Amino acid sequence: MHKPDHLRRLVDAEPTVSGKIRALDRAGLSRADIARFLGKRYQHVRNVLEADKGREPGGMAAVSSGPSDQVGVPLTGEEAPRVEALDKSGMARLQTSPDGGLHLGPDLLRRAGIAGDERVVALVEDGRLSLLSAAAAMRRAQEMVRQLIPGDDSLADSLIADRRREAKNE
Repeated sequence: MHKPDHLRRLVDAEPTVSGKIRALDRAGLSRADIARFLGKRYQHVRNVLEADKGREPGGMAAVSSGPSDQVGVPLTGEEAPRVEALDKSGMARLQTSPDGGLHLGPDLLRRAGIAGDERVVALVEDGRLSLLSAAAAMRRAQEMVRQLIPGDDSLADSLIADRRREAKNE
């Protein structure tokens, strides 16, 4: 029998629901018990664990890195993709899987300001791939628009002034 306080410590160490599911699975809980403990649907638990099975031959589990900087753990074999430790500049060397997949890991995404289950924007320039969080993509779009506006004009103020002139002319 698993002690609830031990299980709570296991899941508290994981930043994502999927990580919590994987930790409880490694602890030997059944899928139904995992779903009950986390207050999630059984199907959610099943989908996470079945998706991991599909990645096992050459893939990587999305597991929490814990206190170290390593953000991925190969499931099987030397050719499994992995994320090496981040250096001081914030760079990490990544290995693609044979099918072209790339696992970034929760720690690397967290450092980039990208939350779990968030859409990201991919930008390819000069052989460089950049992933932008939703907030970073918005800031970039705002900067691009700002370059098109002369001076310190406010688009909102200009629009309001235009509407007032139109209303006055009617």
